[in-house]
Amino acid sequence: MKAVGAPAFAAPIKLPPWGGGGDTRQMLPHGTPEEIKQHVRERIGIFNPGGGFVFQQIHNILMDVPPENVIAIFEAFREPASAN
Repeated sequence: MKAVGAPAFAAPIKLPPWGGGGDTRQMLPHGTPEEIKQHVRERIGIFNPGGGFVFQQIHNILMDVPPENVIAIFEAFREPASAN
């Protein structure tokens, strides 16, 4: 059944992965900066193949996350693709 006024698509819509930058409730508040970097690299490796991955935290970074762990997120993200 097609909704009234809905466009007909010849192929499925390909949506990029959105989110999945990291575990905000366990890893970010309790991990070390190096553990955070490894965690981020793993997420990029999982979600990025084929391109289009929008890296971002899926929830807010709460106040119990040490600032050095927030910095580690961005450092890992900005690494060259060969490091991920």
